Amino acid sequence: MQVNDTIPSVIMAPSDNNADGSKPIRVANSLSAGKELEELVLPKDREVLWYQCGPTVYDVSHLGHARTYVALDCIRRIIEQYFGYKVKLVQNVTDIDDKIINKFIADQAGANEYSTFQDISRRFEQLFNDDMANLGVLPPDDITRVSEYMPQIVRFIQALMTKGFAYCGPDGSVYFDVHEFTKTHKYGKLEPGSVTVTPDDLPESERPKDGRKRAEDFALWKVKAEEAVVADTCSWDPAELIGEELQKDANGRVMGRGRPGWHIECSVMASDKLCTPERPFFDIHCGGIDLRFPHHDNELAQSEAYWGCQQWVNYFFHTGSLTVVDFVDGNRCVNKMSKSLGNFVTIADTLRDYTPTQVRLMLLNSAWNVDFQYQPALLETAAADERKLRVVLSELASFDGTAAEESVVAGLVAAARQQMDDDLRNNFRYDRTLARLFSLIREYDVVKAKGELDRTGADALQAFILEVLGLLGVEISTEKSGPDADVAQRVADLRAAVRAPALESKRSKDYAAGAEAIEALLAAEENAEPAVGEGATVLAELIASIRKAIATPAEKLPVAVLAACDATRERLLRVLGVSVQDKTDGAGYVLQWLSEAEKKQELDIIDAKRRKEEAKALAKKVEAELQAALLAIPVGTFFLQAREAYQSVDHKDKTNVNKTYADVVALCGPGEDAVVGLPKTKSVKKKVFNKETKEKTEVVLEQEINAKMLGKYAKTLAAHGEKRIAAGLASEEEKALVAQIGQHGKK
Repeated sequence: MQVNDTIPSVIMAPSDNNADGSKPIRVANSLSAGKELEELVLPKDREVLWYQCGPTVYDVSHLGHARTYVALDCIRRIIEQYFGYKVKLVQNVTDIDDKIINKFIADQAGANEYSTFQDISRRFEQLFNDDMANLGVLPPDDITRVSEYMPQIVRFIQALMTKGFAYCGPDGSVYFDVHEFTKTHKYGKLEPGSVTVTPDDLPESERPKDGRKRAEDFALWKVKAEEAVVADTCSWDPAELIGEELQKDANGRVMGRGRPGWHIECSVMASDKLCTPERPFFDIHCGGIDLRFPHHDNELAQSEAYWGCQQWVNYFFHTGSLTVVDFVDGNRCVNKMSKSLGNFVTIADTLRDYTPTQVRLMLLNSAWNVDFQYQPALLETAAADERKLRVVLSELASFDGTAAEESVVAGLVAAARQQMDDDLRNNFRYDRTLARLFSLIREYDVVKAKGELDRTGADALQAFILEVLGLLGVEISTEKSGPDADVAQRVADLRAAVRAPALESKRSKDYAAGAEAIEALLAAEENAEPAVGEGATVLAELIASIRKAIATPAEKLPVAVLAACDATRERLLRVLGVSVQDKTDGAGYVLQWLSEAEKKQELDIIDAKRRKEEAKALAKKVEAELQAALLAIPVGTFFLQAREAYQSVDHKDKTNVNKTYADVVALCGPGEDAVVGLPKTKSVKKKVFNKETKEKTEVVLEQEINAKMLGKYAKTLAAHGEKRIAAGLASEEEKALVAQIGQHGKK
């Protein structure tokens, strides 16, 4: 795809940005009591300090993780690329955690796949990084791992004990004293409704049995019995970690051998990377909404207690969950996608069937701070969206119209830019920006169909699409180089070249001229430099099929040539992964290189269409066979023989074939249940039926012709008889019978 050299690679906010306060950025800050958006005030030096909770690396990542990190990646891109700030993003990796250690303990008792529990964390951290890279998530500026912060964690806990905000349990575990903290600070800023602080004089009988003073106190350091099983690799001696004597709490207790609690880990790592005594806070903290309480509220408490400040974080951004519809005991319910519920779809599995761009497009169709209900059909919609973007960009790149002083499309683009600025300044609504982009493309389609597209508008739209997609981290590539690209271009060019005279000969009926022009094109291609690569076979097949097509009877030439061109389009897709779409005006084409997932999707569409056409052709064939079999049956014995004829047609699914006859036959029982073409009840059957005497049956038919039993079948029998008469198959006697039945049908 050729991109105009004047198109900027990065989209920026207009010059009247929020630096002077005229157009502020407004955001949903989880620290705010209400739900109203508040102004985002960032440092004047335009350097933003940002911490976000990373993965707990004990298993593969799923689409719920993708939802969080793609959303945060978009916000980061908007702040950096659109509003022009420099972000320092720190992201942790929780590589010491109960889930990891429990997995290791289970492994030691079973498969014994891992030599240490850190083998687990290293493996799944790499898989997480691979997933994020595949989805186009920018890497953090700094990665912190719990395993690399053990001494700092111990010192942080020791400081909290010294300040009176932490105490040791009988076994050496350490807990944060929430009650003590609330004397000078506010606890539960993010979810006040989830907080219960018990009184200072709580009776001993009501206190927890695990060593905590109160139920709301949470672990900073955990000593557990299972450490004895894997003590060397899953627990640490705090005194050895810091190389000095441990601080005692008010009861004279010290930390025991163990491991850190979950909440303390983030407090220590974020503080180390982003805080100083002069500035004991940072700008933005992010994570999924499920982390709000207790994790983030406890982070705030620990950190504010440690630094002696009232506000450790200025803005908390929490992404909505990815939800799925589950059925529990037959009842429909909507749950968060999670490993614990077993309702998850991994990122890696999804990327086997869909491109990273398609997954990203799907996830960007929702505001970042609300829940997003996942349905597989949304990926199909995203796949169609990607195809549309690819086609439009290819069309715009190849457009060769002239410039215009007043361009309709350029005006639409200018309006869309202003709307986008409003969207991004109001809580980073990238979902609205994306929706507006597709709305703009639909307007472009209308203008193009009217023949009103100009070079000015095409350039403006191409620039805007590329800028928006770049801002949202969406990659749409239509280019490729090398031997395959060269031969694909040759095949597409030859295909387009021979289509033109074929279409012209169809219009003019001058088939000889069409054949002559096509032959000249084939000869020129054959005299060109030999093609190389996998596509060389496709080129040779195209030449052979076109030459065969022009050898058909003259009037069939256009159809044969166009059919050969269509077959080549499919071959290009199967062999090289190239999509060729003919333009609606018949002049030219759009060539696109597809990923493996896109190629599979396109082939699935082609195969499904072919199966439908084959089924339709087969149904038509069966219908003809059935009509012939039924037409051979005389009226007098129609119901006796119709079922047998119907069943004689060899097709396993005749449910949609010949509905009229099928309905009639379905009402007939086996031969002995039908007397001379009329359905009979058992009582009538016993009186008149004689399956050995054909004449007897015909006589019975004449006797019963006016019987109520004939009822609604008279018209069917009469119509059947008329067909036999028209085909010259009916005897004189049968003609008389048909007339008699016809008279009955009129009554």
